[in-house]
Amino acid sequence: MQTDLIEQAAAVSVRRACAFSLFAIWVIMMALVYDPMMSLRSRSNL
Repeated sequence: MQTDLIEQAAAVSVRRACAFSLFAIWVIMMALVYDPMMSLRSRSNL
């Protein structure tokens, strides 16, 4: 019972981390939207 709760909390934590990283990539790309090549390069570097 306790293990299921820990596994569920870990899964939620990993999902949140992935969502925050995707959000960070999106923000950088939107900030560089005026320069499409720089935007694509920043995406590949992250």
